[in-house]
Amino acid sequence: MGDIEQRIKALGIELPRVKKFSGHMLPAKRYKNLLYTSGVGPFDVNGNPLWLGKVGRDLSVEEGYQAARQCGIVVLGVLKDYLGDLNKIESIVRVLGFVTSDQDFYQQQSLRQSV
Repeated sequence: MGDIEQRIKALGIELPRVKKFSGHMLPAKRYKNLLYTSGVGPFDVNGNPLWLGKVGRDLSVEEGYQAARQCGIVVLGVLKDYLGDLNKIESIVRVLGFVTSDQDFYQQQSLRQSV
């Protein structure tokens, strides 16, 4: 399979720091042999939001795609922080993401095809 972290670096991707949540919200939680992630957004390497708003109103389709892609990168950062090494991942069972869009936006398919 190769080294996952080397591949990420080769793609020019820098994994962000894990955003620390307040209260009971955790970016990662283990249940038996599964690790769940939750509450990630399109943050930069310092934990600051890169995009705010709704696709179709505040953001273009391309910006929505970039925001969704960045969320995936943030999830990898959460996994790296929790596990210490991404090569410990044996498989991914499910990926679920939500993109907030304006009520008059009907191009969700173009976002899905891009990701």
